[in-house]
Amino acid sequence: MFDEYLEPPRAERPDSPAQAVQVSVTSAGIVAEPHFMEDHNVAPVDNNLFVNVFAPEPHSEASSSGDISSTESPYWFQAMQDEIHEFDRHQVWVLVPQPDCVMIITLKWIYKVKLDEYGDVLKNKARLVAKGYRQEEGIDFEESFAPVARIEAIRIFIANAVSRNMTVYQMDVKMAFLNGELKEEVYVSQPEGFVDPDHSTHVYRLKKALYGLKQAPRAWYDTLSRFLLDNNFSKGAINPTLFTRKTGKHILLVQIYVDNIIFALTDPKDCDMFSNEMSSKFQMSMMGQMSFFLGLQVSQSPGGIFINQSKFALEILKKFGMDSCDSVDTPMVDRLKLDEDLSGILYAGYQAKPTKKHLEALKRVFRYLKGTINWGLWYPKDTAMVLTAYADADHAGCQDTKRSTSGSAQFLGDKLVSWSSKKQQSTAISTTEAEYIAMSGAIDLCCNNVQHSRSKHIDIYHHFIREQVERGVVELYFVSTDYQLADIFTKALP
Repeated sequence: MFDEYLEPPRAERPDSPAQAVQVSVTSAGIVAEPHFMEDHNVAPVDNNLFVNVFAPEPHSEASSSGDISSTESPYWFQAMQDEIHEFDRHQVWVLVPQPDCVMIITLKWIYKVKLDEYGDVLKNKARLVAKGYRQEEGIDFEESFAPVARIEAIRIFIANAVSRNMTVYQMDVKMAFLNGELKEEVYVSQPEGFVDPDHSTHVYRLKKALYGLKQAPRAWYDTLSRFLLDNNFSKGAINPTLFTRKTGKHILLVQIYVDNIIFALTDPKDCDMFSNEMSSKFQMSMMGQMSFFLGLQVSQSPGGIFINQSKFALEILKKFGMDSCDSVDTPMVDRLKLDEDLSGILYAGYQAKPTKKHLEALKRVFRYLKGTINWGLWYPKDTAMVLTAYADADHAGCQDTKRSTSGSAQFLGDKLVSWSSKKQQSTAISTTEAEYIAMSGAIDLCCNNVQHSRSKHIDIYHHFIREQVERGVVELYFVSTDYQLADIFTKALP
């Protein structure tokens, strides 16, 4: 989903409509002379009341056949052939007569032009995907959920690695979903342009997953997870995308995010060994030391690791025409109380009905980004890994709902790994309740059963923190406002 930040904006579309390539394939797998499909016109969406007037006109690297000029057709023909060859290499499907009373999922070609930093074409990529939106749960698939690492998990992984004086490496799996083995019987149509003329009514029965199928992410995760477990890795109980392997005194940490993998190790010799293990099963691309991952720019040095998102912030500023704006020191006006009628928002609270006032408030965030674009997080090496969490809450800070705002910040040693600012789901009658819901303050409520009659109505979910205190898992301490790092997430600066 962050691929768009790795590539420069593509050039404007050609004025003339284009034609995609129609390719015929015989039963022997021989490509016949290509024929060209008819053009497809895309009707624009105008005067749509549901389109945000503040949002820029959308654009994407992915394009349909209407974006391809006829002079480029040989390149797309080769790209489509390469995709079909990958399907054959992975043994994705088998051609069979069409069964009765079975839904046949249609396929479509997705075209993408990859450009270099100068705007020149690096590669024409054609991807064949399934129209999985027609699938119904319980009929066409059983499970579709696949664990995905949260961005906080990535920061925790980096903080853990740097505290152990590890180097973090990165690799990705090519055509990852084509490795996922399907449990269900799924049938798809023959791809447009590659219909077998001798068996034009036949369909493909899938043995492996396709991009676009709802169960594809789950199938790929199961395949990768099973492979790692078979190679003596242990899966995280809380984070199922984290795998570890211990060999004597050395440890290898592996964090997966769909087809992207980062890993860190205490023994440098294990780097090549793990790379060879993965390459023996999957087609891998080794990318060396981790430098850019999920929008995070990572700079590794002998003293530690620096993380920032300057490229991401710069792309946002350019996208909305704010790259030349004047910077400000704070994202919000000091002591500002925000509601629907005042000149501002809590930035995400009223995005369904934006006005000019909301736009002006949001522009201040961009101006703050402009002045802090090179700021980031510094994770020094060889430091402690004690977990410390700060939590705070205001009381009835929302002028519309009178609900409180919870703020929190979590540190591993001196490394900030997660933070949040969130409106509470229930209305707190007192400051004690607001801070208890924020899992902070109200130490008497957790350690001593005081104010019992006032806390009965608090949702059971929020009493989780009391159970952890009783079990000795966490300890609570009062932190004055001067040292309360989470206070900044509950209100504008004083």
